[in-house]
Amino acid sequence: MLPNMDDYGEVVVTCLIVLVRVVFSLIDYRFMYEVLGLLCLSSAAFFTEVAVSRNNNLRLFNPRLDTSAGILMGAVCIPSVLVGRLVQRKRTASTWLDFNQLEDFKLHFWSSVTASIGLLVYIWVALSYRQSSMSIKRERKSWMIFAAVILFLAILLPVKVLNVAFLVSFSIWIMNHIIQVFPHCTSLGEAVLVSNGLAVYLSNAFAHVFDKTLFDGYSKDDSVPAILQGILIGLLCIPWLSKVVATGLTKFLVFCHFKQKNTKEKYHSAISFYIALFVASIITIGWLQYFSVLDKFFFTWVLEFVLQDIRRLYLCCFWAFVILMSAIPFYMVKSTKFEQIMVRKVFHVMVVVMFIPALTSQQTFLHLAFSIALAVFVVIEMIRIMRVPPLGEPVHRFMTAFTDARDSDLLILSHFSLLIGCALPVWLNGSTHDRPLARFAGVASVAGYNFGSMRLTQTSKKTVEGTITGIISMFLASIFIQCMLLSSSFTITELMSLTVAVIGTGLVEAYTTQLDNFILPLIFFTLLLV
Repeated sequence: MLPNMDDYGEVVVTCLIVLVRVVFSLIDYRFMYEVLGLLCLSSAAFFTEVAVSRNNNLRLFNPRLDTSAGILMGAVCIPSVLVGRLVQRKRTASTWLDFNQLEDFKLHFWSSVTASIGLLVYIWVALSYRQSSMSIKRERKSWMIFAAVILFLAILLPVKVLNVAFLVSFSIWIMNHIIQVFPHCTSLGEAVLVSNGLAVYLSNAFAHVFDKTLFDGYSKDDSVPAILQGILIGLLCIPWLSKVVATGLTKFLVFCHFKQKNTKEKYHSAISFYIALFVASIITIGWLQYFSVLDKFFFTWVLEFVLQDIRRLYLCCFWAFVILMSAIPFYMVKSTKFEQIMVRKVFHVMVVVMFIPALTSQQTFLHLAFSIALAVFVVIEMIRIMRVPPLGEPVHRFMTAFTDARDSDLLILSHFSLLIGCALPVWLNGSTHDRPLARFAGVASVAGYNFGSMRLTQTSKKTVEGTITGIISMFLASIFIQCMLLSSSFTITELMSLTVAVIGTGLVEAYTTQLDNFILPLIFFTLLLV
């Protein structure tokens, strides 16, 4: 049995969303295998969540306090999005090239399923290992079963063996890193979701780069998405490079018979971090240049890209103005919880004001802007966590003034979840014009639930009235965006998908204990594609 009603509601709502996704995907018989794969994955994730939630087993994974396991939602979220993209691609496919891209989307889906199953097997093995002092013989047997499952996946699923090995090993490494390095910072489901997403995205990025490099190089239209790939690769290199540089610097100082003092340890870590940041930047820029992603130096290319359209320059000035104006309340806030909550809402107002103008006509530029913003956020968070001088302590004091129960002193996720929640629909939607409201999924969900939801207590317990208000406000916000900003009316199928998406997202918001700024846009996006 699941531990409480909130967890039960989250699991039930997730199952309903998967069923909706399955029903609408069965319209085309060519998606039969993908539908069966999604159903099997959902069943495995459900039983895994039940096992982890039973007898307080969840505490063995050091999750964030007062949160459910969320394994089902974390495991099926990305595969459900990819099934939605398959259905969308099928609606818009008209040429031989489009059908080839449809097969690519199927491969992406099976890659995501492979990574999710690998993570679920890892959770079972880790759970049995942590429940008791497992003997060496039993531990060896568990890992033999794990290896057999991976081999079975490599044979059964339409994914290459090397790809399976990368997907499973990299996703498990990321998830284990999150659990060990950032205890009590995320839920188990969020760790599964992030690990799955990074493994699938980087696996597809490496395969895409290999194909493009081997044959005809990147096209001009691929440049902006490829920049995000390069940025992620560079960001993942920073922690590893920082450790390597720190170790090398320590050995050099010992070799020189230099005695470290506590006052100089900060400078030691700062030098290591900034050297690692510099090398990671070179890796990112070199990666983009070497694989012919850009035909010019990175900063020159970005400057020319911005100046190609005067509206992009206006947007940059507008964003700078909004950020400066929104900074004023931060210096006026006092220590009361109410005033902190009101200041946090400034972030959500700022999101709506900043991104809606760009979403209407500058999606490609916004794709690039989100990628650069993600890099800046990650670097600043690293500086804060490591207390890298001279910005480490001031940034830490500033950020911790506006945290809530989902943040910790170790890792602050609120601003990340808000940024990624708004960016993912833009990154995932691509250049297709089918379901134009889909790229607004992040902004529409923020507008609907932060301006409409009524909470009676500080523990975020929802009410029926608050959920209904949130659903209505989100529906009206979506109608306004499509009719007023996109200047297009709804078809019957679009109106039906919007209704399903709003209700489904509203139910998720009512029951989930995961990061709603991160989860809700993904749910809303995938349901809009039905």
